[in-house]
Amino acid sequence: MSEIEAIRNALCRTHDMPNGPARNAAAEQLVDRAAQTGDTGLLIEALLTLILAYESSTERAKMFVPFAQALRLWDEQPTAFSPDQASRLHWVFKWVTSGMVGHAAIPLATIEHWLAEMRQRYLVAGYSLRPVYAAEHALARHIGDVDRAWKSHHAWLAADRDEMSDCQACESNGQGTWLAEQGDDAGALGAWRR
Repeated sequence: MSEIEAIRNALCRTHDMPNGPARNAAAEQLVDRAAQTGDTGLLIEALLTLILAYESSTERAKMFVPFAQALRLWDEQPTAFSPDQASRLHWVFKWVTSGMVGHAAIPLATIEHWLAEMRQRYLVAGYSLRPVYAAEHALARHIGDVDRAWKSHHAWLAADRDEMSDCQACESNGQGTWLAEQGDDAGALGAWRR
């Protein structure tokens, strides 16, 4: 078995590992091994696997670095991405942008930059801006900008759903929670019923 085949098999096995430090460490090692092969598609797969491992663990803050590496590869060699990998890269953009909100060490200007970056990249890729508005809403709520939160909430609801949208239950939960926080109990119950 070649090194590339061995890494591909190991990447598949990491998806069956329990979430946590052991899975993260295994995925980190596979990124290093994939980088040494010179196979860009394999490196992309390893980076996306590592991002998923971090997102599914208590080490979410670590996903920013492999995401930046994957995004740089996308900018330099978009044809190296399979359609599935391109879709997953755009999907994890939501995790990264929303994930920054919970980290006090990340300046607001940086979060705003990544939100604008997400908006631009979704437009170029032809995706709905629905997830962008959801991320903007989360940021506005976090910083206490009620006017912006309402504006992004309405834009979120008005935007079309597509393959980048969160599941209906996740969206309804966030929308209902916002309405409940604003004292609109009937609206919250309506959102949660969707």
